[in-house]
Amino acid sequence: MRISETNVTLYYGVDASKRYDVVGTSIPDRGSDKFMTNTVALAGKYCTDGGDCLTLEPGQTDPNPSGLVLDGKGSSDFFDQLTLCTYSQDISGCNPSSGGYYNAMKDFLIQGDTGAMELYAGFGLPVCGTTSYVGDGPTYCDGTSEKQVEDGSDGTVEQAMSEKYLKYVARDFFVVMPVGANLNQLESNGYFDGSTTYKPYADRPYLIRRENSAYPEIKATNDAFHRKPNPYAPGTNMQPFKKAPNAHNVYYLVEQPVDFSQFEEATVSGGRQGDGSDSSPDDGISSDGNGDDTTESDDSSQSQSSQSGARTYTNARFSYRVDVPAGYKWQQESDNGDGRKFDATSGSTQISVWGSNNALSHSPQEELDWLKENLGGNANISLAQVAGQSVYLSYEQNGTITYIREVVTGGKIAAIEITYPTSERSSGDKLAETVPLTLKFVG
Repeated sequence: MRISETNVTLYYGVDASKRYDVVGTSIPDRGSDKFMTNTVALAGKYCTDGGDCLTLEPGQTDPNPSGLVLDGKGSSDFFDQLTLCTYSQDISGCNPSSGGYYNAMKDFLIQGDTGAMELYAGFGLPVCGTTSYVGDGPTYCDGTSEKQVEDGSDGTVEQAMSEKYLKYVARDFFVVMPVGANLNQLESNGYFDGSTTYKPYADRPYLIRRENSAYPEIKATNDAFHRKPNPYAPGTNMQPFKKAPNAHNVYYLVEQPVDFSQFEEATVSGGRQGDGSDSSPDDGISSDGNGDDTTESDDSSQSQSSQSGARTYTNARFSYRVDVPAGYKWQQESDNGDGRKFDATSGSTQISVWGSNNALSHSPQEELDWLKENLGGNANISLAQVAGQSVYLSYEQNGTITYIREVVTGGKIAAIEITYPTSERSSGDKLAETVPLTLKFVG
C-alpha cells in the first residue's frame, strides 16, 4: 500500500479469471475487446524450489505492446523481447478474442479456458542471423542481418535469397500460470510431452520455462516464397513442451516484501474518536506467558503489541525486538542473552530469535550466500532474496519448512527463524508472512 497526503493506493492479488484485466488494455475505437499489451504486469523475480532464479524486467514500453527482457540481457530490438502477442502490422496481433477483426491468436493458451498464458520472444517471426526478421517494406535477409532493397529493384531476387537464410529457432518461452490456472487440463490436452509426479504449488503464481536446447533449428520456408508456420511459437502448430513441469523448470514468483526496518518508528497519541480516552495500552504490566500478570523486571522486556493478543519481545544485549503472536509459550532466554524461543501451544511450530555481532562484516547479499552454503544437500529452497538490509530465506528439508529473516547491519545481525512441519503449512505460511516483518533494531 502506498500512501500520500491525499490518497491511498491499495494493491491486491487476483487469480487466473482476471488475467485479461491484468495484462489487457482497452484501445480507443476498438470496441469492448481487450488487447494483451500490458506485459510489464508479469515483471518480477521468479525462483525454482532449488533456488535457481530469473528476473523479467521491463524492456521497451512504447509503442504497445510492452516487452520484457530476461535477466537484463535481452535484446534492445523490440521484436526480440518477451510479449504475449503474435506479429501483425497493428495491435490486432494482441487480441485473443475470436470476435476481433481477425483471429491472430488462434489456439494461444490465453484464448482458452485453462487460465494460462504464453510469454515468448520473437512474435513468432523467423530469425535472420540472430534477430527477428520482420520483413516489412523493401527488405531482405543476407544471412546475417536484415538489409534494405536497393533503389530500382523490385526486390524479387533479394526476397528469394532471403528465404534461403530464414530459420525458426526455439527462443525464450514461458507458460505463465496465475493462481487458479488449470495445469491438469493443460496436461490432458497434450501440451507437454511425457508426464511427471511433480505438482507445483497451486496457490502461488509461477512460470514453466521451456528448455529450448531440445528443439533443432529448422528452415522457415517450403520454397522461395512460402513460409511454414513456426512450430516453436504459440498457436495451432506449436510442438509440445519436451519436458513436463518439474522442480527444475517451474519458477515461482518471489513476493517483494516491504522492509519495515528501513522506516522510522512513530507513536500516534490521542484517544479513540468520540470518547476522549488515552489510546496508549502501556500500563507497565504484561503476561509472562503462563497466565499470570507480572511487572516487567528482566532485561528482555515483554510489552503489549498492536497485534491483538500479541506481545513484544525486546532483546537487551543486541537491541532488537519482535512481536510474538498469542498462543506461544515463551521459553527462557538463552544463557548468553542473544535471544529466545517460543513454542506453539497447539501444533509443532516454533519461533526462534537471536542476535549476533557481524563478525565477518557480511553485506546482506554475502550473508544470504553464507546461509545457503551452509544448508544440507537435500534442502529445497523456495525463497532466497535480499531487500534493503533484510535477508529472506525459506526452504523445505526432511518434512520441515524453515523461514528465516535477518536484518544485517555493519555491526550487528538480528534474526528470526520459524519452523513448522509441512502438515502445518497452511498456518505456518501465514505466520511467516507477518511475524518476521516485525523484527527490527531499536537502538
